[in-house]
Amino acid sequence: MDGIITDIQRFCLHDGPGIRTTVFFKGCNLDCAWCHNPETIAFEPEIMIDSQKCIACGYCEDDCFSGARRTVGKPYTVNELMAEIEQDRSYYGAEGGITLTGGELACQADFACAVLKQCRQTGIGRVIETNLCYDKAVLNTLAPLCDIVMCDLKIWDDETHKKWLGLSNQIVKENLMHLSDLAVPFAVRTAIIPGVNENPEDIKSIAGFLAALPHLLFYELLSYNPLGLSKELEGKQLRSTFKTLPKEDMLNLAKLAAKSGIPVRLDGFHGLYER
Repeated sequence: MDGIITDIQRFCLHDGPGIRTTVFFKGCNLDCAWCHNPETIAFEPEIMIDSQKCIACGYCEDDCFSGARRTVGKPYTVNELMAEIEQDRSYYGAEGGITLTGGELACQADFACAVLKQCRQTGIGRVIETNLCYDKAVLNTLAPLCDIVMCDLKIWDDETHKKWLGLSNQIVKENLMHLSDLAVPFAVRTAIIPGVNENPEDIKSIAGFLAALPHLLFYELLSYNPLGLSKELEGKQLRSTFKTLPKEDMLNLAKLAAKSGIPVRLDGFHGLYER
């Protein structure tokens, strides 16, 4: 069984508890205009260009020794990926482990499950990051293999969700409730995109919805990350540009969410609004 992996990042501190190896699956069923990892959206390997590294040598079609032009997306067997993960085992300690993210790992659910099972058998901690926009049956195979599920509720209003993502968010809400039924600890995150989902009433609605769900670890608000603008993919248009909400406004949204009584984090920092 092969999977397509975009990247493997080591010694990560913000993709779950402890020190983690983060594996980026290639391919996503959504195409968020604000995505900061656009190289993970398409399912096939692509050429990514870093113009800042380009030295204009004229040998673009040959092997780019400057690193300005590289292929993203590489096939791995389960054993090959496990060999990469095992290299970092000594750093995980009691809390760390792997985090499978994307893209959307559920688009390669069989491969993801096989990796999670091997990690469980060998005692490696397991976290997934997912958009929950898929059938409940897929969630039933993935979630029980995890210590923690980190997921998105990107937009509260269904029509706005359809406008920006092309899909209803009803399945996301249903899957969040199902996670509670499965008794799997989970965290929910919302990236705040001005002009899309910064409405305080929407954040209040999300927090109120989450307050009724058992096994929620925390709700996290994330500022828009413009990283995707620097990632040029050959043959693809550049990503849309959005503004970052001022820090004071982000703080106010976090405080508003915390009034629901749930633990709230902001941009990776925790404890500020937790009760």
